[in-house]
Amino acid sequence: GVSVLYADGTESAKVNCTIPVQQNTVASSFESTGFTIPNVFASHYNACTIEFFIKPSRFADWNCEAGPGWGTYMQHMNSDGRFTCGWNTGNDRIGGSSTPLKLNEWQHVAIVVNNNTMTLYLNGESVGEVTSSSYSGIGGFGDFVFASGTANKAQNAQYDEIRIWGCARTDQ
Repeated sequence: GVSVLYADGTESAKVNCTIPVQQNTVASSFESTGFTIPNVFASHYNACTIEFFIKPSRFADWNCEAGPGWGTYMQHMNSDGRFTCGWNTGNDRIGGSSTPLKLNEWQHVAIVVNNNTMTLYLNGESVGEVTSSSYSGIGGFGDFVFASGTANKAQNAQYDEIRIWGCARTDQ
């Protein structure tokens, strides 16, 4: 059987399930559509890690956008392939990674929030960090929406292995 082990150490009841063996990795492609991870940020987290693999097919300002928006949390791509993330505009965001992503190649992105510090990792390397005097932690906004639409609001990417952790993971 399969069970869930909760953070407080309690274990759920065991259930039997049949899961087909997946022979190949299956990634989802979002060219002009978006997707939502329901209620994952209903609670506020002082420490959190958002990580995923992305294979961008096009760069444009504001594509691959996710989050409720500036003033809470937002992430997006820029036309030069640099990744931007943060709580707000100005000094409360990483205004573009020091290393751009590459088109049509799989890359790993991790955004680590540890209280009032946010660090952006690309392929395991720290490429930007911001410490805010106005914001701390992340969450309290419910759904994590990866925007959909046309032009610059489109995702224009494939995503795989999206993970959201309730702790600040390290590059170790």
